[in-house]
Amino acid sequence: MTALPNDLSPQCDRKSLSVRETAAFFRRSTTWVRNRVADRSLAVVHQARRDPTEITVSSIAALIDRLEAERTQDIQPRRRGAYLRLVVDNTTS
Repeated sequence: MTALPNDLSPQCDRKSLSVRETAAFFRRSTTWVRNRVADRSLAVVHQARRDPTEITVSSIAALIDRLEAERTQDIQPRRRGAYLRLVVDNTTS
């Protein structure tokens, strides 16, 4: 398993987190978490009873790694492009 960030370290002894706890960790909405479950970015703990959905800590760590890798790839120095300046004389002669 990948190294967990400091924010997730207290939950290491647990195998899963609730959707609400996962949303609070990512600072996103519960809908965002459920969408990540739907696109299989996050794994769900399957339980026999109909309890609230639980997300595995290992899938949270894997998503963190993937998002971090995507963020570092997207960062490129921006080059300043050419500027177009429009000057209008609205005085009436």
